[in-house]
Amino acid sequence: MHGYDSVTFIGHSLGGLIIQRFLQDVNSLNSHLQLNKFRLVILLGTPSKGSQLANYTSWLTANPQVRILKDYAANDYLKLLGRTMWYTMQKHEASGCASLRFFSAYEDRDTDHVRVVSKDSATARAFACRKFDTDHIEMSKMIGNSDLNFIAVKELLVSCLAQDRRVCPPPSNDPHCGQLQHSIENGPELHCDNGLW
Repeated sequence: MHGYDSVTFIGHSLGGLIIQRFLQDVNSLNSHLQLNKFRLVILLGTPSKGSQLANYTSWLTANPQVRILKDYAANDYLKLLGRTMWYTMQKHEASGCASLRFFSAYEDRDTDHVRVVSKDSATARAFACRKFDTDHIEMSKMIGNSDLNFIAVKELLVSCLAQDRRVCPPPSNDPHCGQLQHSIENGPELHCDNGLW
C-alpha cells in the first residue's frame, strides 16, 4: 500500500472478514499511523457474526472456510476478530487518528430458500447500513450504472473522493497518532447508528 494516501476496500461475504483481518495486521505490524490510509470499508453481506447456513454445512466438510463462518455463539474466531477490530477502531479514533468507517449492505432475499447472512450479522459494527434488494450471491453482481446497488456503492466512493467527512474522515498527519498511553474503555459496538447510506 506504499505510495497511496488513501485506500478503500469493498468486500463481499468472506472477503469482508479477510479485510478486517488484514486491517488488524496493518495495525499490529505497521502502527495506527499506517492504518490512517484506510478510511472507508464497504461490506456486502459479510457474516461478521457468522452464518446459520455454515452450521448446517459444516458437518459435510472439513473446509476451514466453512468452520470460521459458523454461528457467532459457537465461533471463537469471529468473536476474537470482532472484538479486536472494534477495539482497534476505538483506539484509532481516540488516539487522534482518522476514523475508520464501515458501511454495510445486507441481503433482502433468500438464496435457494435460505437467508445466507442475516441482517444482524451483516450489519455488526457498521457506521451506516443499507438493504440490497437481492440475494447473497447476486448482491455483488452489479449490472451497469443504472443498478441501484451500483449507484449506492458509487455514491460512497464519490463522497470519499470529494472528502466528505461523514464518509471518509481526513487522515491524520500527527506522527503520534495511535500512541495513546492510557487504556480504552471498550464501548458498545456500532450497529447502523448513523442510519442509511
